[in-house]
Amino acid sequence: MLGETYPTTHDLARLLSILRACDVGATRFNDLVEYTPVTVQFRYGPGDLSASPLDRDTAIERVEALLKEVRRQFDAMSAF
Repeated sequence: MLGETYPTTHDLARLLSILRACDVGATRFNDLVEYTPVTVQFRYGPGDLSASPLDRDTAIERVEALLKEVRRQFDAMSAF
């Protein structure tokens, strides 16, 4: 989107920073950065939610809302 090259990373702060720089209304999703340690832990190591309690339903809702917003903006830009 927007001619950007996006890194392959689990660093949500970095990804959100790129979206902000592209003026993709992602500021309301800044709280997702708190999930970065969990994403890395579950991707590369044994996941143990007891060490890092997570409201899974809320996390899924927030990430889905972010993806929906990015897709909406992408579709709007693709229409031109």
